[in-house]
Amino acid sequence: MSAQSGTRLRQKNRLEPDHPASGPILLTGASGQLGAALLPGLRRRYGQQVRGLTRRELDLTQGDRLDACLERLQPRLILNTAAWTQVDLAERHPGAVMDINRDVPQQLARWAAAHGAPLIQLSTDYVFDGQARRPYKETDPVRPLSVYGRSKAQAETLILAEAAEAYIVRTSWLLSLQAPGFLNAILARAREGQPLRVVADRYGTPTPVDWLAAALLHLVERVLSAPGAASPGIYHLAGQGEASWWEVATFMLSFLRDHGVSLPFAPDAVQAIAATEYPSEAARPDYSCLDSALFCQTFDWQPLCWRRGLAQLLSSMLPGPGER
Repeated sequence: MSAQSGTRLRQKNRLEPDHPASGPILLTGASGQLGAALLPGLRRRYGQQVRGLTRRELDLTQGDRLDACLERLQPRLILNTAAWTQVDLAERHPGAVMDINRDVPQQLARWAAAHGAPLIQLSTDYVFDGQARRPYKETDPVRPLSVYGRSKAQAETLILAEAAEAYIVRTSWLLSLQAPGFLNAILARAREGQPLRVVADRYGTPTPVDWLAAALLHLVERVLSAPGAASPGIYHLAGQGEASWWEVATFMLSFLRDHGVSLPFAPDAVQAIAATEYPSEAARPDYSCLDSALFCQTFDWQPLCWRRGLAQLLSSMLPGPGER
């Protein structure tokens, strides 16, 4: 049985609870890279009906406070982007990682099921082991290699067991200019003229953050416009096209140079290295490309080539006509 069909069966057999139709849309992780990109669009569309929570406003690991917050707000939809995303550090703090990435989503799913509220939960390509050589589909078996990957995989299982209307969205390789992500790290070193050595034999599907945020807003609209009829389950949602981090770095630096941004470091001087030359605490999949066809077909959404999306993202950095 697929994740989609299993979820629909639980939905059919579960008693219909009271739906908090007048409550707000709750966004957790509102200050993170994705949450910060999502919040403005949600507020433009839904205004005061949106409640964005940051870690400072609510410590999600305090279960009693989380339940009290949910009971007070009575959200009509929960969009959970909060997560422990420091993959290497996660290896040293497995208990805390499981609290945030596994137990909190289960608690949200349990409340959502009891109150008839849809739950949208972000997950990751790190649930896979990287042995495939074609983009992963939603039905492929999960075999996480790290604490971070295991926490997200276990969360998926628990959510589907709890929530009648849950949408698990796996994404990958977020491209954002919000610190301290990959793009800013490369830019900082390039501006200082420091040597750049970037992994070239590990492949994924880079995902522009603004496009991902727009897709999730589209999903929210579809879910709220037809409660219970928007095909819950697991979906992949990532940029189109495979790439290594070396390809992302060289494309970015070439684009900026070609559009008048002066950098002391030439794009063709970026050294391509093997993953084994860049030691890390957490094991990562060597190939974790995601096939997003199911989401795009189900929710009528247009895929976006990662190169085009990154170019759009970088356009905000380009000098004006009088500044070149």
